[in-house]
Amino acid sequence: LDLSYNRIGVLEPEWVPVLFEKLNTLIINHNSISSIITGSFSTIPNLKYLDLSSNSLKTLGSPVFQELRALEILLLYNNQIAQIDSSAFGGLYKLQKLYLSYNLLSHFPLDLYTGKYKLTDLVLLDISFNHIQLMPIQRLSSVPARHLSGIYLHGNPFYCDCMLYSMLIFWYQRHFSSVVDFKNEYTCLLRSDPKGYNKLPLLLDNFLNCSESMVNSSFQAFGFIHDAQVGDRLIVHCDSRISDAGTHFVWVSPDNRLLEPDRETDNFKVFRNGSLEITDAQLEDSGLYSCIAINKKRLLNETIEVRINVSNFTVNRSHAQEAFNTAFTTLAACVASIILVLLYLYLTPCPCQCKAKRRKKKQNQSSAHSSILNSTPPQELPA
Repeated sequence: LDLSYNRIGVLEPEWVPVLFEKLNTLIINHNSISSIITGSFSTIPNLKYLDLSSNSLKTLGSPVFQELRALEILLLYNNQIAQIDSSAFGGLYKLQKLYLSYNLLSHFPLDLYTGKYKLTDLVLLDISFNHIQLMPIQRLSSVPARHLSGIYLHGNPFYCDCMLYSMLIFWYQRHFSSVVDFKNEYTCLLRSDPKGYNKLPLLLDNFLNCSESMVNSSFQAFGFIHDAQVGDRLIVHCDSRISDAGTHFVWVSPDNRLLEPDRETDNFKVFRNGSLEITDAQLEDSGLYSCIAINKKRLLNETIEVRINVSNFTVNRSHAQEAFNTAFTTLAACVASIILVLLYLYLTPCPCQCKAKRRKKKQNQSSAHSSILNSTPPQELPA
């Protein structure tokens, strides 16, 4: 049913007066729809495709789409949406693609991926060309790759930030089409230039001189760098975009050993869901591991590289203790030297002063006696 280019202003209950159980596509773009009332879709419950693009929607409140439990594709681009309630898409359990580009959103709708109303089947979210300046990067790190790979963010006025750069570089290296296909449209603004006179390309090498440690911290947050101590039990997940029931996983170790499910090799074990377990981590287990996900039915495969760093805490602690002891000894020696200098300058021992005073007093007394004895000139005896 195509009702585009009309003058529909409000969607309310029974705006479709009869029940259309078999209707699966509804196109009502390029109207003047500014409001959707809860219950507006109760007579068309089996829609799979709904196009509400190019209208005048400003907010999406309570779960206005809750009757559309079979909906798979929802187009809301080119509206004036500035606010989305966390429950707005509640009930859309089968929604796979959501188009929200060219709106006025200033916050990323994280509730689509976490919390009570998350959409577990959502594989594409186009939120490009909105007003988003900051991203909840740490919270996004827990979202599986099959969801992340379909998030389109280009055209937003992001602030230049090393964490954002690290996330996008990570997505680029994983060949997410949302970044690879729109690489040149990811730009950012310096905080000193909020009006955007100079937009900087985000995906440049050595962008803003972001340190390697900052980039690695993002890779750690997304589960692609793992740190462990000798003897630790470590579980590493294979975060593949094709991880479904028909996907088979194998791992390749740094020394090119093939690690497969149900076959324990030394202290390695691979589970059917793709996770790799290291039961007793050793220094020689450090290195670059490759997880290969293969789906024969879909004719798809993907390779994910994960770095594991194993360190010896005891050795590190002894080195740290030695360094601390050396520093403490040096500090103590410096303090002692300063104290001795101060004592020498300001606290000269008393006996020396006393002896000097007594010596001076005796000299004064001797002079007095001499002057008395010599007060009158000696007289010569008469001859």
